[in-house]
Amino acid sequence: MHDLRVLTRRLRAAVWVGRLLGGRRGFRRIRRLLRSVGRALGERRMIDVVVADAERLGMRADSIAARRPGADAVLLRAVGRARRRGLAGRVRRSAGALRRGYGEDLPIGLAGLAGRLSSAHGRRSSSAAALHRLRIEAKKARYVLELLGLPTAPLVVVQRGLGRWHDLEVL
Repeated sequence: MHDLRVLTRRLRAAVWVGRLLGGRRGFRRIRRLLRSVGRALGERRMIDVVVADAERLGMRADSIAARRPGADAVLLRAVGRARRRGLAGRVRRSAGALRRGYGEDLPIGLAGLAGRLSSAHGRRSSSAAALHRLRIEAKKARYVLELLGLPTAPLVVVQRGLGRWHDLEVL
């Protein structure tokens, strides 16, 4: 579940870059389909994380574990919808836009991404909402930088720490 979820996020990062390279229209459907599959995977993964953490702590999580079949059904519907709408073919056809090279909008987009990450970090609030926003922005930045072959080590450290915090917050 986790690997599939990360894959959908990386594909969404590629879609974001593709839109900056001038493929705004062609990437809209792909983005929506990936988002629906990603959300379904996120719900399923969260259930797995909470159940595993509860078991490690000697707690019962039967009510959470009972949500797995429903989450699986939502995931199967999302994957089926993506398949019917030709997600794999759309991704293959749109990959050409990414191969064309860097567009002039890419540096502006990366500056905006850096600004959102800096802004989320600059709040330095310990509220759950502020930490969650920082976690999401760090993930987005990391996936885009990985796609472009740029260094990500500091973001990996931040993302792992905030990801574990989020898992514990959910538990």
